[in-house]
Amino acid sequence: MQCRKCLMDSTADEFQPTDTGCNFCDRAEQSLREIKGERVKLDLITTLIKDDGKDQEFDVLMGLSGGLDSSTTVDWAVKQGLRILAFTLDNSYNTPEADNNVKVLVEKLDLIHKVIRVDQEIYTKLQNSFFIAGVRNCEIPTDHILMAVSLKLAKENDIKWILSGGNSVSESIMPESWGANARDLTHIKDIFYKAYPEEDLNILPTCSIWEWNHYKHDCNIQTFYPLDYLEYNLKESKEYLEKEYGWQDYGEKHEESIFTGWFQNKFLPTRWGIDKRKAHLSSLIVAGQLTREEGLKILEQPAKDFKFPVEALREDDLFGYERHEHSDYAIETWYEDIANMIKNK
Repeated sequence: MQCRKCLMDSTADEFQPTDTGCNFCDRAEQSLREIKGERVKLDLITTLIKDDGKDQEFDVLMGLSGGLDSSTTVDWAVKQGLRILAFTLDNSYNTPEADNNVKVLVEKLDLIHKVIRVDQEIYTKLQNSFFIAGVRNCEIPTDHILMAVSLKLAKENDIKWILSGGNSVSESIMPESWGANARDLTHIKDIFYKAYPEEDLNILPTCSIWEWNHYKHDCNIQTFYPLDYLEYNLKESKEYLEKEYGWQDYGEKHEESIFTGWFQNKFLPTRWGIDKRKAHLSSLIVAGQLTREEGLKILEQPAKDFKFPVEALREDDLFGYERHEHSDYAIETWYEDIANMIKNK
């Protein structure tokens, strides 16, 4: 069964048709309305960011992947006069287009830019442990490391604000059943040490829930999503970046990473019957940047084929492990339990 307004369907466990479409696009429309009402606060927030950074070298920390969202965000930040410490997590999986995009932005915007490299052997084993575990979200290792690096860099440089390219225009729809919480270090450790009990995960940047609370509440580090406060049009942003910087288009959402492109275009559909394009395109439909007919035509075409980029692993092996739910492994729940208790008081 498929929604008559967007492209979501019963491949998502949560899918429910409604009188107006489905639970996903109904909730996304509500979210977009609420966010639009917050846009009047953009100038106030920008001023607050500058005030918080006035005695420091930088106002904000910004991760650059070479993707459209982060590229548009850093362009906006420079125009606001924000002093940026930019960084890129180099896991060797960027496409040539993404590498070009980072390079031209850093050079033309004269950014201070750090390249963060991690121990590739342990990083690969962490990725492999998720495949061995047979769970859906094998992007958790990268997402978690990126979060840990961001928070640690912010603290080390006395930065109170992290800018994110996350946005509701292209990300308002994504079923929870298609992923899992990348913040949960307990979950990550359980999966990793079951596969590699003799290895040391601490070689990689990680962040426990205790550390996360320290960064957020003791250090007062906040994350801000500027694109939600702007009239963000993906087509127009691409055209602007191409003309202004020589930015290069790499394909669809998240395909600036070869690994992510392979994961969402081959592994998830083959292993789990999940086509994330449905959620990405549905978000654009709800935002009025794509028609449903255009989205259906895109889905009729095969997703871009990415060669598996991890030379230390055999691709065929990754499809043969017994499938498991994330809930089959340890999950940290105490923080959510306490939050729910407070909320329901």
